[in-house]
Amino acid sequence: GPGPPCGASKLDTLVTVVDGASFLDELHAIEQLRDRGWDVSEEDDRTVAQLLCDQIDFANVIVMNKIDLVDDAGRARLKAMLRRFNPSAQIVESSWGQVDPKRLLGTGLFDMGRAEEHPP
Repeated sequence: GPGPPCGASKLDTLVTVVDGASFLDELHAIEQLRDRGWDVSEEDDRTVAQLLCDQIDFANVIVMNKIDLVDDAGRARLKAMLRRFNPSAQIVESSWGQVDPKRLLGTGLFDMGRAEEHPP
């Protein structure tokens, strides 16, 4: 059937998905790009790494996907890094993108007041 009428939807949860198998390597590679001066665009002086970190920092829920490809030590390192970026986010581990919808929908975690306080 049709979706909800215009205006009937509300932002309830901000979810960010990280590739658990390659996130730490990608973050290092992105930092190398920053060191070379490769920014996102001429209008935006933030680096790709900063945008990635902002996305994690702003999330209510962080999905660590492909966790089946990560050993226990790698999982602990990744989770610790995500916690440093965003101590209040719920971290959900998944494989093959399988996440219980109840962890993502209808959580009531999104707070517009907090969002408006976040630096641009």
